[in-house]
Amino acid sequence: MNSVVYYNQGTKRYHDGDYNIAIDAFTKAIELDPDLAVAYTNRGVAFLRLDNYTKAVKDFTKAIELDPMNASPYSNKGVVLACLEDYQGAIDSFTKAIELDPTDGGIYHNRGYAREKMGDEQGALDDYKQASLLSIGGEP
Repeated sequence: MNSVVYYNQGTKRYHDGDYNIAIDAFTKAIELDPDLAVAYTNRGVAFLRLDNYTKAVKDFTKAIELDPMNASPYSNKGVVLACLEDYQGAIDSFTKAIELDPTDGGIYHNRGYAREKMGDEQGALDDYKQASLLSIGGEP
């Protein structure tokens, strides 16, 4: 089988909630194609679901190295860093994700949460407002 087949199996298993099996499939895809950034991202999300933050951060970091113009691994890395209470690191990751995809309201919401935890109430309110505008299709 080729990397795409394993990647697709991993995606299906992830959506079925079989995170360990998904991780195995994404790992096989990566072994066959070590430059498949999306496989690192999705394996990282599966690790995140299992609260394996160390492996999740490692995968998101590798995905960023391979595809630095993709917002998804930055956003997901921010989620992990927030789970680890590294709110400044999370803000930095979310900010980079927003630079790459300023239309994703979820990233603004997550950055708002991290800003709130850091005591930046105005920054958090601004982000929550932007997240709300984007979620209803409004203009900032």
